Amino acid sequence: VEYYIDRQMKNGEWTDCPEKGARRYQYFLKKEMEVFAKLSAQFEDEYIFCWLDWDGDNILMDGGIIDYGSIRQFGLYHHEYRFDDVQRYSTSITEQKNKAKQTVQTFAQLVDYLVTGERKPLKEFKKHKILSDFEESFSQAKNKNLLYKMGFNADQQVYLMKHHRKLIEEFRASFSYFEM
Repeated sequence: VEYYIDRQMKNGEWTDCPEKGARRYQYFLKKEMEVFAKLSAQFEDEYIFCWLDWDGDNILMDGGIIDYGSIRQFGLYHHEYRFDDVQRYSTSITEQKNKAKQTVQTFAQLVDYLVTGERKPLKEFKKHKILSDFEESFSQAKNKNLLYKMGFNADQQVYLMKHHRKLIEEFRASFSYFEM
């Protein structure tokens, strides 16, 4: 974790990360939550199947894809597709969000251990605040992705998200219904 944080700071990716202590780890947790919320929203919106499941070897900490062998991109919302690995089936496109959220839950467990020195069971982090932050970040990413698909530029997206969020979410619900 220290190496990763130091590398992100050295590369200029994280310019406002605290140098030491618990706040440094909380910053790390927030950044990883944002990565996995945006990543899972993007996968869902671009119809990308990525095995975000039990073997977990496909995604880097910064959201980069490392193993394209199990990546699929569909022209339509193929939400029932599952990769058959003989022993078990993978997640579907719609289930990837929960797998990403579980990854964030694991990061919360990791950060808690780094701060307290006490190893707690993963289930104790099921209601961690970072998971509600994940839901909010995921929803914002879904809204932004939809506005992009509709042809709005970055400034227009910011304006619409600030002043018409409820309308965007209503439209997204209709869009998702027809997409399915």
